[in-house]
Amino acid sequence: LVLHKPILSRKGTRWHNRIGSAQLELLDLPELVATNSTQFVEQAVHLIRDSWYRLSLSEKIARTNFTRILEQESKLFQPAIDSLVRCHESWMSIGNRVIDVAQLGSKCV
Repeated sequence: LVLHKPILSRKGTRWHNRIGSAQLELLDLPELVATNSTQFVEQAVHLIRDSWYRLSLSEKIARTNFTRILEQESKLFQPAIDSLVRCHESWMSIGNRVIDVAQLGSKCV
């Protein structure tokens, strides 16, 4: 995206195949997000064959304010980071045991 080239993402059910789609949607580029394999192939073929469409997406990406998006994302992640820092000692004392979340206490859930 930094090179102003459109990329496709196929949205899945796990973090590693949702993060790219989420970022594209935050950037107001939902047309680059596929929800299934068929749609992904159709979108890829469209990008390959239609140079005007590809150029228009490149121009849209070039106008994108990435700084604003990164600031929004950092605000979303901050509570998770704060929780990790706050609960680190509690989690380390647990070790590799399987526990009930209630054992962590309310501050570390």
